[in-house]
Amino acid sequence: MRAVIAALSWVSLALIGGAAAAHQQKEAQSDISLNTRTGLVEIVHRFSVHDAEHVMTDDQGRPVDLLADPAAQGRFAAYLARTFSIIDGVTGAPVTLTLLGAEIEGAYLYIYQETDIPPAPIDWMIRHDALREIWPDQVNRVNIRAYGDLKTLIFADQAEVLTVSFDAGDSAAAAP
Repeated sequence: MRAVIAALSWVSLALIGGAAAAHQQKEAQSDISLNTRTGLVEIVHRFSVHDAEHVMTDDQGRPVDLLADPAAQGRFAAYLARTFSIIDGVTGAPVTLTLLGAEIEGAYLYIYQETDIPPAPIDWMIRHDALREIWPDQVNRVNIRAYGDLKTLIFADQAEVLTVSFDAGDSAAAAP
């Protein structure tokens, strides 16, 4: 009987610890991919709804329910558009990103952006500050897929702007 009680205690502690960890993930993921069929760079950002709600308030400073308030989803998407950017490393010009919208699926808020595919080679400087001004331990991971290659940038600690480069010729030469 003591073994059963001890096992149940460990299970309870694990569940409580898991619930506490799920409370704030403090991690976001963005996926950037070149869609040669449409000629667009498609960007999908994924945030925990709870994390997004934690920083969102209404006009009176009250917390919002993102599931019930599409306008709040739009405000968070606009916030993301201010805190995520791409600069063309060759010209130094900002890449114009079109904000397409936001939606909630399950426990996540997805925000969509797009831009035209630039000519190769791609040389970008990316900034992803979303939620990092609120939580210093926030980690924003950006996966970039281009020309058959995948590269990941991790915005954590003091990382402000990270660079990534792709050359269409490299993957063509490596392809069988």
